[in-house]
Amino acid sequence: MINNWSVLTVASKKQCREVFEYGLVQDSKPEVQKLAQAGMVAYLSMKPARELQTIAEAFVRNSEALATRSIGLNSQYHYFRAFSFHTTSNLICL
Repeated sequence: MINNWSVLTVASKKQCREVFEYGLVQDSKPEVQKLAQAGMVAYLSMKPARELQTIAEAFVRNSEALATRSIGLNSQYHYFRAFSFHTTSNLICL
């Protein structure tokens, strides 16, 4: 792949990325995941620095949004659990 990367079309490059993503995320075999990981590294190494910067910034934004959402869900969950426990305790005392 690396030797022929420059002659691949945009559609072919996208297809390579999709194959690597599938191998990383959906395949359960460790050997396929390892090959997909190596392929994704090679794929990303062919990207220009500005494009990698854009990918990194999007990753950070998405991670921060997920963490914020997760913290919010956790606090809502703990509030609900505390409320449920308090309400149940009051019912038992009655």
